[in-house]
Amino acid sequence: AGNIGFAEVNIIKDTQVPIVIVNSPSSNDVYSTSAPTFNLRITDENLDSMWYTLDGGLNNFTFINNGTINSTAWTTLLDGSVTIIFYANDTAGNIGFAEVNIIKDTQVPIVIVNSPVDNNIYGSSAPAFNVRITDDYLYEMWYTLDGGLIIYTFTDNGTFNSAAWAALLDGQVTITFYANDTFGHLGSDEVIVEKDAKGPIIIINSPSSGSQFGVTAPDFMITVTDNHLDSMWYSLDGGVTTFAITANATIDQATWAALSEGSVTITFYANDTLGNLTFEEVVITKEIPPGGIDPTTIIIIVVVSIVGGVAVIAGVYLFMKKRATPE
Repeated sequence: AGNIGFAEVNIIKDTQVPIVIVNSPSSNDVYSTSAPTFNLRITDENLDSMWYTLDGGLNNFTFINNGTINSTAWTTLLDGSVTIIFYANDTAGNIGFAEVNIIKDTQVPIVIVNSPVDNNIYGSSAPAFNVRITDDYLYEMWYTLDGGLIIYTFTDNGTFNSAAWAALLDGQVTITFYANDTFGHLGSDEVIVEKDAKGPIIIINSPSSGSQFGVTAPDFMITVTDNHLDSMWYSLDGGVTTFAITANATIDQATWAALSEGSVTITFYANDTLGNLTFEEVVITKEIPPGGIDPTTIIIIVVVSIVGGVAVIAGVYLFMKKRATPE
């Protein structure tokens, strides 16, 4: 009879994998402790599911919208390169993927002060510094001499700011070096040095100004104060000839004898280990009376004579008193 029956079905052929495009993060972006966000564009008419991995597929995390990388998984990752692979499949089982390599950095910069070293002593000139700072994403370096009130940035080893150093008082100076990276991680190291820009303090106790001396060279007594005293000396001729001293004593007799009578300027010098030099001077008089008897000797003779005379008189008095006493 020629009757024909039929039935039909519509099926879909799908051999294309989903297209996965990573908008963010970008390759070599650097992230710290906070897990990065991600933004993808995934195209497929028969999209089924989406997921990503941070460890080559050992652990997978599904998602349905753009969002943030799993924070726990991110925290467990070591610093360094991280490969994120985003996957998508369709109902036919076709799998597409895209990956991006980013960097995790949670470490602070490492700051090591090579010089100056603790307890070094410096004078009026600002010292040089040498530091080693390590960080893959170093951003800025600076130092402070006053606990952070004023900072000085630098890009290479060099010398401390001379004006800042000059403004410091003598004594201990704490120098702190800082460095941060692009995430604001802050590293530091410090060193304590000493500034000594002043010379020793010299006080001449004797001889006093205007004192008169004869043939015998005068004694001297001085007080010298400095935490880093190096050496002391004196001169009777403005520094042409000098005499080193380590303690109070007597002016060199031969040099004194060679001096002409009149005013004599004695200059006492002292320096410290930084080379800071100071001096104080006193003007006395050399005068030898006729006969060449030293005024000091005359005074001694007079004193001895007086004492001797008193002793004789006292002896005579006691003798006479004893004789006058009845037996």
